[in-house]
Amino acid sequence: MPPIPRLVALSLTVLLVAGAGKALAAPARDASLDALLAMDMESLLALEVTSVSRKEERLFDVASAIFVLTAEDIRRSGATTIPDALALVPGVFVARLDSQGTAVSVRGFTSRFNSMLLVMIDGRSVYTPLHGGVEWLRQDTLLEDVERIEVIRGPGSSVWGANAVNGVINIITRNARETRGALASGTVGTVERGSASLRYGDAVGEKGAYRVWGKSFNREGGMDKEGNLYRDGMSMNRGGARYDGFVDDDTSLSVQTEGYATGDRAELIATRTGYERHESEFSGGHLMASVERLVGKETRLSFQAYYDTIYQYAVVDGYRSVIDTFDADLHGHWNLDGLLLDGGAGWRAVRFDQNAASNARFEPQTLHTNLYSGFAQATVPLFGDGADLVVGSKVEHNDFTGVEFQPTLRISGNVAERQRLWGAVTRSVRTPTRADDDLIIDTSYYRLDSAPDLASETALAYELGWRAETATGGSVDLALFYTVYDDLSTEERGETEDGRTRIYQANKGSATVAGGELSTSVRPVAWWRVTRGLTAMEVEAALDADSTDTATVAYRKESTPQRQALLRSQMDLPHGVELDATFGWYGRTPQFDLGERTRLDLRLGWRPDAHLDVALVGKSLQSERELEFVDGRYGAPVETQRSVFLKMTWRQ
Repeated sequence: MPPIPRLVALSLTVLLVAGAGKALAAPARDASLDALLAMDMESLLALEVTSVSRKEERLFDVASAIFVLTAEDIRRSGATTIPDALALVPGVFVARLDSQGTAVSVRGFTSRFNSMLLVMIDGRSVYTPLHGGVEWLRQDTLLEDVERIEVIRGPGSSVWGANAVNGVINIITRNARETRGALASGTVGTVERGSASLRYGDAVGEKGAYRVWGKSFNREGGMDKEGNLYRDGMSMNRGGARYDGFVDDDTSLSVQTEGYATGDRAELIATRTGYERHESEFSGGHLMASVERLVGKETRLSFQAYYDTIYQYAVVDGYRSVIDTFDADLHGHWNLDGLLLDGGAGWRAVRFDQNAASNARFEPQTLHTNLYSGFAQATVPLFGDGADLVVGSKVEHNDFTGVEFQPTLRISGNVAERQRLWGAVTRSVRTPTRADDDLIIDTSYYRLDSAPDLASETALAYELGWRAETATGGSVDLALFYTVYDDLSTEERGETEDGRTRIYQANKGSATVAGGELSTSVRPVAWWRVTRGLTAMEVEAALDADSTDTATVAYRKESTPQRQALLRSQMDLPHGVELDATFGWYGRTPQFDLGERTRLDLRLGWRPDAHLDVALVGKSLQSERELEFVDGRYGAPVETQRSVFLKMTWRQ
């Protein structure tokens, strides 16, 4: 059974927040949506982002390869999941595995659970501490509540810590004051069999607002090469609430909570004789609160804490996993006569409880870990206001590898009118997980040992970028990168005392990744916006002379297309009609012998007034079904299907 007390506590929090106070203000249409509808390219570059330095700064000025996906971009894409929306970002590779999984990567090393990509929702890390990476199926928040998604291509470890090696994705949801009124949305179609979302928000007194929401979906499964259903579909129910308000004129408070649970779910597990169908269920939720206080005009202090619980149960072998996380983070920002200082400290405590399943077990079954961290960063103005030098580092102590330092040096400056050049050098680490350290698998053929002496994987990244605004209101963004990886984890082989194959992990791999990313946005006429993206990279990998690894490093080298292109068009036609198209081209994926492929998504929308949005959406229209990626380590190859669905959204 799921951890009922945890979910009940989260549900009670939803009700308390929803019922806090009497609504005094009349419902209003989403304010942030109105603003984004009117944005041109120049104002988009003037957006303030926070993911690079944990302080507000203009997108145009940041010394990092960053792309912002707005709420309007998400709406007009017809995306039904966060990974679906991320496919719109130049330089991000997204491949669907089936109805239950997606592979997302930045600058290589693609896998179902990408352990070198840090993902956050409102500053809450959703990187799983059990085996690394992101379980995207659990991160299915209401897309209509997403204000923007900030995507950093490249390391963000000096601010956010370990595992932010190749990129950082920060999903930022709207303040409750911007979602007052009612919203109802639903889809019906082929792969997207059906979904429904409801949300209501209102004011609380003169200084606060709340919203409550719920959603449910049912999605078709994947197909085999003959067109037979090869993996079950799945369904999920999810709900949450949020409150935003002011304690006084200088202190703001935000509280949010969310809970979710799957319906029917099954996976195909690879065996020596074929594939076995394993039913499983999972649920979870979180509760988060944050306080921010302005001290005078030059100092800002913030504190955030959250509790997160994850539960999973496999019916066949009785495997049960419970992961409880508590995280607290203190951050300060000071302006000392133009010298900007940022610093903070954090503590994360995780409790693991995994019982044995068939031939696999964790030793010990129950484990408590602690992560202590601190960071400091200074932004020094150079040559007046024309350039900035950023120096900083994150220092962490974890229970697996001890102390880790992750420094950065960044510089940016204007080189001409509406043109900015930037460069950066950053050291990052990917720390071992509980699965790396404590997992043991015993079969009659082999034994996989735990690896308590495994060190962190390291990366030293060199970046150079140029960003420009064109005279016609467009933009150009170019980023070049060269990253050196060392101490990469490998799967070594030996022999046990009883003659079986012994598999264990060691740090005997290295790699280099060099490449570039180019994205442009133009508006040929007032009613037409075009975004283009090109990505090219070269990956080299090597093993130590004494390594017996046969697949791990090759998998990392060849699991990502080294060439990809993106073209996105948004047209505003008369009478509230919208025509949107996204075309993607992806080069070969040698590891799985996958050739070049394309993807075409179309959306025909109609907005008869400010309240109703109707759209006919087609996803992967280029092929009836297609193999986008092979999840070689975690399941069977499954082909995804062409999807056509109708979506209707009504806002009060």
